[in-house]
Amino acid sequence: MARLSPTTILNRVSVVSQDPFVFLGTLRDNLLYGTEEPAADGELLSILDALSLDFTCEDGSSPLDRVLGSEARQLSGGERQRIAIARALIRRKEVMILDEPTSALDGETESRVLALLRSRVGTLIMITHREAPRAIADEVIAL
Repeated sequence: MARLSPTTILNRVSVVSQDPFVFLGTLRDNLLYGTEEPAADGELLSILDALSLDFTCEDGSSPLDRVLGSEARQLSGGERQRIAIARALIRRKEVMILDEPTSALDGETESRVLALLRSRVGTLIMITHREAPRAIADEVIAL
């Protein structure tokens, strides 16, 4: 039986929890948290666009410089979920484990996010009650 060290697993897997943590700091800080190789602003903005996250600033500054308040209270649940998904995508891991990743999204946004995940991640493991994530699965395990 093969055994993988915890370090090996951590180097290959990213996790998106049901109630993702968004901390006080800029959007860029939140997206790059825990990354080994920081992504360029263009890549960050592209991922935000693909996830339908619009943080346009009225003063013309970069959305990546927007400061997210304490516990990101000004963000909706769906925005917090998509920031966590973006963070996981930026890490470029081959496996992603997601717990109810689209529970706070409308149907159209959910479809877009799921399509993006399928196109960018080799293996997705999703814990969900929703039909849309199950519909894209190669295998469903009901517990």
